[in-house]
Amino acid sequence: MKKWFVIRADASEKIGLGHVMRCLAMAEWAQSCDIQAVLLSRAIPDALIPKLQELSVTAIKLPECHCVTSKPSYSHSHWLTGTEIQDADNSLTVIEQQIKERASKPLFIMVDHYALGAPWEKKLAGFASILAIDDLSDRPHYCSWLIDQTFGKSRDNYADLVNTACDIKTGPEFALLRTEFKNLSDSFKRKAPLADKALRVLITLGGGDADNVTGQVLGLLSQTSIVKNLFITVIVGGANPHLKQLRQQSELMKCQVKIIVNSQAMAKLMTEHDICIGAAGSTSWERCTLGLPTLNLVLAENQQKIAVNLDKVGAVVNLGCIGDVCVEQIEKLLILYHHNQDIYLQLADTCQKISDGMGCKRILDLILDA
Repeated sequence: MKKWFVIRADASEKIGLGHVMRCLAMAEWAQSCDIQAVLLSRAIPDALIPKLQELSVTAIKLPECHCVTSKPSYSHSHWLTGTEIQDADNSLTVIEQQIKERASKPLFIMVDHYALGAPWEKKLAGFASILAIDDLSDRPHYCSWLIDQTFGKSRDNYADLVNTACDIKTGPEFALLRTEFKNLSDSFKRKAPLADKALRVLITLGGGDADNVTGQVLGLLSQTSIVKNLFITVIVGGANPHLKQLRQQSELMKCQVKIIVNSQAMAKLMTEHDICIGAAGSTSWERCTLGLPTLNLVLAENQQKIAVNLDKVGAVVNLGCIGDVCVEQIEKLLILYHHNQDIYLQLADTCQKISDGMGCKRILDLILDA
């Protein structure tokens, strides 16, 4: 009888792919323990299908619900097309069917969704222990384990938001990263870029990037005096609505620009580049694990604390919001890290000390030992 667990997470142009992707990292580590994942989601974007197939994840689309609450419970309740309780009922129906088909209950239920909290978790807790993933600490939870991988967060951030039996784990020690990052970090040694070679810049700003921040970053780089000394790789999701525009923009750049859609080798790409201009979200821990110096951009509310705290300890450079960034600022930073090996290697070393890529294993050990 094969062991299994449930993931409840959504992905869309508005939400992005990050929540589902970090849950699939858990699915990958669980697969190595012969535990299969079942994903419950409102939509299954095409960009996720290859990874779902690779991990043998059973993906089930939850039914549409058009009833909307008049008074949203949380700041992100609008992410649901119905109420939290309706979502719980829909999820229960699917889980009950899976229990019948598999003749066993799930080991645990993992929920990573800003629109779901204690009411949803209480309804599901009767079927399996709840593993809640959060980084906002803005709503109550009812769960066995709560994970917040944000650097600088502590148990105190959730002390008044969880049930007394909840085991709270915080910090990048519990970051949900795929096995490729741990595997590469064991053998990879980062070297400083050579001043007489092109600076290899990786741009990764989320799977959706509805506001086309990627295009704005390319625009800034195109205006620098060092653009001819850059080699740029842009990572975008297949759902990016600006892909055609980005391709046209890249052709006008005075340096080589490579656009990769739905990369399946992100860890390898991080080892092949000298510096990253990236969103201060979940990929922060991927970059830290591989010691990739990063100029962080804040694209969402939950990224602000990550960017500020990592900047304070010298692990990244926080650029803030894209509207606050100027050509002179980004040019100065790129020149600094391109031509000063000591400063570059210090940043890389500090960065790599933040995360070791073992977060999923630590969480699985907690659950399997319970």
